[in-house]
Amino acid sequence: MMMMVLMAALAAAAELPDTLARPAEAVARPAQAVLLGVAAAGGRLVAVGERGLITISDDQAANWRQVPVPVSVSLTALSFPTPRRGWAVGHRGVVLASRDGGSSWTVQLDGQRFAALANNEALVRDGADKPFLDVSFADERHGLAVGAYGLCARTEDGGASWVSCMGQLPNPRGAHLYAIARSGQTVYIAGEQGLLLRSDDGAAQAAEQQL
Repeated sequence: MMMMVLMAALAAAAELPDTLARPAEAVARPAQAVLLGVAAAGGRLVAVGERGLITISDDQAANWRQVPVPVSVSLTALSFPTPRRGWAVGHRGVVLASRDGGSSWTVQLDGQRFAALANNEALVRDGADKPFLDVSFADERHGLAVGAYGLCARTEDGGASWVSCMGQLPNPRGAHLYAIARSGQTVYIAGEQGLLLRSDDGAAQAAEQQL
């Protein structure tokens, strides 16, 4: 009996669409769901969370409404360099982009495509299983995303194309990269085990800083 239940569960799981292709499901109370990041898009607040949830507020967080998202992976962080242009990142190497202040989103990158452009055999072998954990855009064109196991992707054309910057970072052990901070042209990346990276040319190159 237990084996039959297990086989039925596996069959049902096999029929579920991939989370990279399955849109986020509607949430009854988005403000009470698990949210992992928030950013201001002009006077609007945009928050991201588990299972592809993106919710927006136009009244200083008094009320929230969920917006459609084309994936159902958990989303971890977002960046709005202008009130209308924004990017969100999350699990399975997903990068989403918005041109209307977070009301609608399209996929620009996922882990499978990133593995191919990085020309990394380990990433290709593992598939889209690694998350981006933070994203930062200096303006509408120049952006940087970092994540687990040293993931690093960079764009100079607003996400029309992304390139891997993993080989440019002094991170030979593939430490997780958790957060990005900017001060003018200087970019800082914080990671595990006390790792702190600094770039003085807008993240074109990075050097390790000792704390």
